[in-house]
Amino acid sequence: MWQLIATLFIGGVLYVWLGFAEAQAGLFGGFAALLLSFLLALMVRRVEKRFERNKKVNKGLLTLFFAPRLVLTLAFFALGIGTFGLKPLPMVVAFALVYLVYWIDWGSAHNQRVIL
Repeated sequence: MWQLIATLFIGGVLYVWLGFAEAQAGLFGGFAALLLSFLLALMVRRVEKRFERNKKVNKGLLTLFFAPRLVLTLAFFALGIGTFGLKPLPMVVAFALVYLVYWIDWGSAHNQRVIL
């Protein structure tokens, strides 16, 4: 939820401050971060379920699940910069900021679960 708000906010700020091309790149980077963080959450849940079923599951399995996410991240940047011709700096900055919002939101939710 907060990531979507952050993506739209960043896109709006880029549009007002720098123009349409930068806003497009920022929105692309923000939505890429949104999709990749969703995949991260799915992968973590999948690993947690496997670990709950079998306590001897190797923790290297977690690394195996993150490899496709890295490839998708590189593919998104290649698609945005190479195919669509978007500006790289606003795309990378928006990606990083939206991902930061994900980690802040996850940390606050995780701390609430630990306290409760």
